[in-house]
Amino acid sequence: MSTSASTLPTTTPDSDEKGCPLDYHWCYTVPRVQLWQYILASVVITIGFSICNVICYSIFSKKLGDRPQGTMMGIFTSAGSLARAFGPITVGFLYKQWGPRVLMIFMLFIVSTSVVALTFNYKRLYIETESELSGDNDDDDDDPININSSERARSNSNIDIA
Repeated sequence: MSTSASTLPTTTPDSDEKGCPLDYHWCYTVPRVQLWQYILASVVITIGFSICNVICYSIFSKKLGDRPQGTMMGIFTSAGSLARAFGPITVGFLYKQWGPRVLMIFMLFIVSTSVVALTFNYKRLYIETESELSGDNDDDDDDPININSSERARSNSNIDIA
């Protein structure tokens, strides 16, 4: 017997059973989340958040360059803290009013908006390496570096041959 199509068990405030409260009108039509789905989603979210958090801070720090790191990282961290403070309130409201399906559509909208923003701003995320900044584009670093070679080239180009 497949339980994927079964609805959530409903409870009354007086009962000891766990399940979906009767005052949530969407409880009668939404299928229950299986334990393996819950565990898989928890693992993916936990690992994904940790990796994405580190990558975002690294990219933001590199893109700042010589700008004031402390101030900008403080603003970035504050924005993340505000999202962690108001996100659960928003998600809880959506979940209580309309159930998990509307909540998933809302999350899909947020992720899609982020992907579109990333697509349009991808070139701005490129971080130049030190060799690209110095003009050294070859891959082999065994060539000796002569600091005065550019000065000599400029002075030789100004010589008139008569």
